[in-house]
Amino acid sequence: MATRLLTVEPTAGLANRLRVIDSAIALSRALGSALQIVWTRTPDLGCRFDELFTPIRGVRIAERSWIHSRIVRRLGAVLRYDPVLTQAAVERLIAARHDFTGLRGARRPFIITCSRFLPAAGHLAGLTPVPAIAARVGEAAAGFTPFTVGVHIRRTDNERSTLRSPTAAFAGAMAALVRDEPRTTFFVATDDPAEEQTLRAAFGDRIVTLRKRLDRANADAIKSALVDLLCLSRTRVVLGSDWSAYSEMAAEVGGIPLRVIEIGGAWSSPVRWPRWRGRDFGVRRRAGVDVE
Repeated sequence: MATRLLTVEPTAGLANRLRVIDSAIALSRALGSALQIVWTRTPDLGCRFDELFTPIRGVRIAERSWIHSRIVRRLGAVLRYDPVLTQAAVERLIAARHDFTGLRGARRPFIITCSRFLPAAGHLAGLTPVPAIAARVGEAAAGFTPFTVGVHIRRTDNERSTLRSPTAAFAGAMAALVRDEPRTTFFVATDDPAEEQTLRAAFGDRIVTLRKRLDRANADAIKSALVDLLCLSRTRVVLGSDWSAYSEMAAEVGGIPLRVIEIGGAWSSPVRWPRWRGRDFGVRRRAGVDVE
């Protein structure tokens, strides 16, 4: 019996949801099933999918409020979905190195998770930001050079990132890049304005940031978070935070290196600066998420 419809509900923040979507598309193709993504507005992400991205070809997007999603999920568990895989079940299967193709034959499986449950498959290339988002990214990235490095510093509720990726470690890595290449500039994305101020005091005009709201329950804040992520993806390398899906996704979307900054970690530059016959030579790459 063929799987008729795979329903996947990504949870948590923007980056977590993006990697779940990548896994969901990969699994639906492996199962030969239709795919529905349930996009639920929550305090962690208070923005509709269609305010961020254009439709994904061949994928149905179900936009729901938190209450609506909860009601449908409970009713579906009884009347519609079979089986239902919650976060705990998904984590157990990941730990067992399950490829989830055991769902073949289940007519209407439902997965709700914040975890990437299959290896990265490049399906985020099918995600295109809406024109307003793309325009903001294009305007910001127009000032980037082949020597612009992305910096993502995760703070607020992520205690592990705060402890393991301290500001001093970022500053040390950034200073090393400047010593190696004096033309280095930094695009900085962070959820803590104090981090911006600290880095600007140390590196001055080398720091580029965008104004944004930080309340994740607010749609404008999520739009700004997507703009920041796509701008990071257009830099040469991302200096990222430990235990941050956002750092990982920014590098993955852009197809660029990610260097996680950790306390006590040995520093070696991941950057090969572009030089050719004494001139700057910047090779353009295709971003995983098309923002042209």
